[in-house]
Amino acid sequence: MHSKAKILSVGLESVGHTVVNGTFFDTITVNLKGITPEDHVTCCVEKGINIFVDYSHGTVSISVDEATTEGHVVSLLEAAGPKLPVIGVLSKLAEQKRAMPLQILLKSVFLGRSIFQKYKSESELMRYIHRLHGKDYGLTHGCVPLGSCTVKLSPAAAILSLSWSEFTNLHPLAPTEQTRGYSALSLDLEQKIRDITALDAVSLQPNSGAQGEYAALRVIRSYHNSKKESHRNVCLIPESAHGTNFALALLAGTVIVKIKCLADGRIDM
Repeated sequence: MHSKAKILSVGLESVGHTVVNGTFFDTITVNLKGITPEDHVTCCVEKGINIFVDYSHGTVSISVDEATTEGHVVSLLEAAGPKLPVIGVLSKLAEQKRAMPLQILLKSVFLGRSIFQKYKSESELMRYIHRLHGKDYGLTHGCVPLGSCTVKLSPAAAILSLSWSEFTNLHPLAPTEQTRGYSALSLDLEQKIRDITALDAVSLQPNSGAQGEYAALRVIRSYHNSKKESHRNVCLIPESAHGTNFALALLAGTVIVKIKCLADGRIDM
């Protein structure tokens, strides 16, 4: 990532633009010369790339990540100037550019424990990882009673669509005109859930199971407060529950009452 950001920085400067932030890892902010931010954005969108524009300062910001290819870098440079960049030359120049101060570079020893030096071959490492896996408990061993989202069974048929590029390649900050299909799916799902549950409103956020629990607890608390029943603040939690359940209930302002469990795991009511 950092090397591509440096190539982009050197390339933009070579055609007359000014990189505002001399220190960077994966994101550069640029003052454009000879082209407006709006025109640059249009050129980038035509090449299938979105960039950020700060209209108040007249700058653009560009971030690279693991999925950024050399072709993406070339396209960004082509959109910013008339000269076709020679990527090989820019790569050589970028190697000489320092974009991070020496004082922030790691100087201490890392991966120093003996375990990191013990396994030298791929097969040895594979067997070690498999032994670690054998110490865990998962759906291959039996039913997992704990967890909110990470350890439940999600059938392959249900998550197949997550591999489609139409979902996986959509950036969270993509312009709304580029996400109409995705938005339509979300709104349709919300409406269907409202119809099924007879709820007045439904939210698909947050996606995190733990955050979802917290959001639900806050909704319940707000409901009781709206009914002048703020005294209804007790949350019953089985002692076998995951630690996040207790933490979230505490954050939501509830009084936690722990419920004991029987030897077979059932709640002792």
